[in-house]
Amino acid sequence: QEHAYNAAKSTANNVSMYPVIDHVLFDSEFRDGASLSFRPEDMEALKKATGMTQVPAEIENKGGVKYIQLKDFPASRIIPENDPILTYYRWFWGGADGYPGFISEARRGLNLDGTGPLKLLWDPVVRCPSKWGSGGEADFVGHWTYTYPDPLVMGLATDEVLAMREGGPAYQQPTKMTQIIWYREATTGTMPEDVNKRAEWEQRLPKARFITIAPDFLEIALWQKLARAIKGIYYHGAGSLWDKGKPGGYDYTNPDSAKRLAQLSENVVKPFGAMLLKVPERQSEVALLESFTNEMFFGGSTGGNFSNPVGRMHGALVRAHYQPQVVYDETILRDGLDQYKVLAMPACAVLSEAVAKCINDWQDKGGVIIGDNLLAPGIVPDILVTPLNDNDKEKSVACALQLRQELDEVLQPWVEADTHDAILRLRKFGDTDYLFAVNDRREFGDYVGQYKKIMEKGLPLTTSIKMRRSKAVVYDLLQGKRVKSSSKKGLLSFKADFEGGQGRLYLISERPLRRIKMQASRSIARDSSGMLNISVLDSSGKPANAVLPLQISGQDSAGENIEISGYYAAVNGVLSLPIDIAPNDLPGKWQLQVKELASGLKAKTSFKVR
Repeated sequence: QEHAYNAAKSTANNVSMYPVIDHVLFDSEFRDGASLSFRPEDMEALKKATGMTQVPAEIENKGGVKYIQLKDFPASRIIPENDPILTYYRWFWGGADGYPGFISEARRGLNLDGTGPLKLLWDPVVRCPSKWGSGGEADFVGHWTYTYPDPLVMGLATDEVLAMREGGPAYQQPTKMTQIIWYREATTGTMPEDVNKRAEWEQRLPKARFITIAPDFLEIALWQKLARAIKGIYYHGAGSLWDKGKPGGYDYTNPDSAKRLAQLSENVVKPFGAMLLKVPERQSEVALLESFTNEMFFGGSTGGNFSNPVGRMHGALVRAHYQPQVVYDETILRDGLDQYKVLAMPACAVLSEAVAKCINDWQDKGGVIIGDNLLAPGIVPDILVTPLNDNDKEKSVACALQLRQELDEVLQPWVEADTHDAILRLRKFGDTDYLFAVNDRREFGDYVGQYKKIMEKGLPLTTSIKMRRSKAVVYDLLQGKRVKSSSKKGLLSFKADFEGGQGRLYLISERPLRRIKMQASRSIARDSSGMLNISVLDSSGKPANAVLPLQISGQDSAGENIEISGYYAAVNGVLSLPIDIAPNDLPGKWQLQVKELASGLKAKTSFKVR
């Protein structure tokens, strides 16, 4: 820990003076190397924390002990809270491996004991059992995700980052990274002997080990990140986005992926990023349990991927148009389950007594449990599903159909489409909903699809979207205009068209937006500041109860763009900005314009610099 502090402090001494550097990624991936230690100081720490004087003999590695190997294991598969094996693993994964403290000390060194400008990022934060504390006291926690074979894995991994961050310090913020690279061995097969039957990139780079993510997967993944209230977007593998001039490492095999990322950055992230940072999550009605106890005695830790039925159940729930929230044992013990109507417990074979009691008490009050044949006998499911033992999309859709049929009388989604290929998610501010929709209709293409592992080519999709909401106004933010909609029996309906892999963002408000009120200081002296005040009014004549995306542009007296130009968010329909005038700025009449990006409404004003 002293080394972590010193290394981070040295980094800060070398880079903190550069304003372009905002935060630092520290020792990414290194917790994977954790191993059990039985040194005297570890035993002393174990005794001090738990009262245990020795490690249970059954424990041989950090991954847990299979319950089937233990004598006299309870038939209910519900174990006491003070079970020695569980106690040891809670201690070990709760920070006794040393790594969370290592990260925390690095943050202290990087921030120069609270006086420095730099923040610390750590990932991959959920490639470990589902217990709070991974990432220590880092300012940002994140995770990277390989999007194959099913791009919906991005939603799972992002939700897991949100779940892990729930146990972190209040200032800690969630982020998400997409791997631009794909492992070739996981996405292709043996090349055809006939060179003419190989894809272009296979002819050019026959020995490539890491290839470029398919563009439609890249976009689907981005929309799933944006649909959650994260604070940072990251990409890894830049070598796969352009021709490096020589083969090896991360290779450039798809020219369309870089173009797609540039388009998404320019047309989505930049104009709407300020708004998305201000729109919170919507409280879910469906929880998905990732139990630490189960992971230590049975397995099922996802590591942020679709490698087992736990992660794949998340994908099925999403395809059923539900909005699952990942919860841990600790989440249930701290917050209970009363805010949820449904609890999914995939491959949940072992539980601790306190968690099981909370679940059973909640079920007695009307909560609905989704389980499978692996579920601990001490819990009785209301809905029984077959574990999803592979990543076959048809099986995922079939599970989604079953969930809808059996849950419809209990819980209908907030928003749904007439196809499971439309992936939907809501965030909410005030009485305004933010609907993220992305097209997951895909087929095998000719980039890697010829190997029948990955359906990488997106197909066009037309769908009808229905939302459980009375009459409201729908705006397509990417098109900057109102969408035709209808309302009947408490359902709001509208149609949506998508290109392959395409996503859309809709703002759904109680009242239509009518006009922009814009006012700037009339006269501002050089080397001083004035104010710009903007209000976006709806049909009631009051500022809209929403976070609205704005584009502000301005020109000085010579027609040059001014510093205030950029993208902003009007929270509750209102934005106030300082107008800073430098000592050497040009005097004369300056112009300001604003455009509200949902409705396309515009306004302008001017002021004098003297």
